[in-house]
Amino acid sequence: MLGIARGELRQVAALTGGRLLMVPVRLFDKVAEGQTLAVLQDEHLQAQWATAAAEANRLQTDCAAAEETLASRWRLEQAAALDDARQVAFDAEGAHLRVLELTALIEMDRITLQGLRYKLDVTRLLYEKNAATLFEVQWAQTEHDALGSKIVENEKVLEEAQGHLAAAEQRLKDYTAARPLPPAMDKVLAPLRQAVVVQQRRMDELALERAMLVVRSPLEGYVSGVLRGAGETVAAREPIVTIAAAEPSEVVAYATADQARQMRAGARVQLVRRGLRPAVTESEIAGLGPDAVQLPPQMWRNPALPEWGWPMRIVARPELQLKPGEVVGVRRL
Repeated sequence: MLGIARGELRQVAALTGGRLLMVPVRLFDKVAEGQTLAVLQDEHLQAQWATAAAEANRLQTDCAAAEETLASRWRLEQAAALDDARQVAFDAEGAHLRVLELTALIEMDRITLQGLRYKLDVTRLLYEKNAATLFEVQWAQTEHDALGSKIVENEKVLEEAQGHLAAAEQRLKDYTAARPLPPAMDKVLAPLRQAVVVQQRRMDELALERAMLVVRSPLEGYVSGVLRGAGETVAAREPIVTIAAAEPSEVVAYATADQARQMRAGARVQLVRRGLRPAVTESEIAGLGPDAVQLPPQMWRNPALPEWGWPMRIVARPELQLKPGEVVGVRRL
């Protein structure tokens, strides 16, 4: 009997809708697992990150104002010990807010960088077609590199801020282990802390939405179809690119009714690769189809007469070096 080698085939879509900023792969390109297949642009998301950065900055202002109010009150009461508690507690909250603000600014710039990357790629393409000047390419490159450098610098600042936050939280932990914070301070800090938690959760949501704008390959293989291009608007879960696995994972063979009665899952069979470099190896049946189905047209003996058979799934062996779609001989052992 005959079978046909089949590899995994995936239609890859974005989990969110939007306008395609870039589709950096072409038909028959080889792709690695996790490689970027498409990037969507969402101006609304960028605006939300800008709002998140502004909100983090506002909360820092509120935090500073609340700290100053407490400091003024305690100076009148000449409570020097309370001043230490105020400084330790507000240092931790301020450090947390600074981390949130820097994170929002970096994420906002990363979205802009994706647009600049697309602009650079398009300008290079136009230059190759003599539709853009070398100066335009260099300017697009400069814009892209400048923002990239800014992001790198801000990431360093963020790393330092995260270190300051960890140290401030440890100081607060050590302080409160020895003595509780005054009730007046807890009363002031409670709404600020709640606002910080809400802001953190919102930014986590935005980060997830941003990750959904980048469509990545679920497996190693080849681009077998590019269904949408840059500039087009796609809906959530609408296929953008089709990826075919580099190697077939199974052979689907088709048996007659008599042959199917003698087959069972787990039975040993031989796979035979034909052609100029024939090869034979053993494998096993992984599953049997319950009903007869129409064979693929390339397996019909007469192109005008469709044929039917009972399908069975056989594990493909890498030593045969099969190509997806290749017809393979199958022998029962």
